[in-house]
Formats: sequence, structure tokens, C-alpha cells
Amino acid sequence: MGAELFQTPLTPGLIAYCGFDVKFRQESNFATTQNYQLGVKFLNDSSYTVRVALDFRTGIDERGQFIQNRDRWAMIAVYIDI
Repeated sequence: MGAELFQTPLTPGLIAYCGFDVKFRQESNFATTQNYQLGVKFLNDSSYTVRVALDFRTGIDERGQFIQNRDRWAMIAVYIDI
């Protein structure tokens, strides 16, 4: 489950937002993988949107062979939504 919240226009074509995503993993006794994101969207006249965001991820490792491991890390990412 997840949501994108608090979309705030900064300028025409530039929107600040925050969002989250939580995944429950049945194979790990319903442990979670969580992602929290704070960023800006660059809107344009094409069919895609570019986002730049600060992500914070925590929880179990999503790679199958390492699912028993716990991770916690932050990153700056660029997303292209088509």
C-alpha cells in the first residue's frame, strides 16, 4: 500500500510532494519493506513526468536470496514516469 500526499505547486510545472510505500512480505512472516519519499515533479507537455526525490528505505531486503537481511539506506533518485 502507498500514497502520494501533500502535493504543493511551487511554480507552474513544478510540484513538491511526499509519499510512502509499505510492502508486507508473506514469505517473511509479513515483515515490511518501507519507502518514504520527498521530492519535486517537473511537469511538461509530453506523456511523461520527471521526478527528483530523496528516498529513505528500510526493512527486509527485497532480493530473494537475502530476504532475511534488514536494510536501511537513503538515496537521491531521478524517476521518469511514463
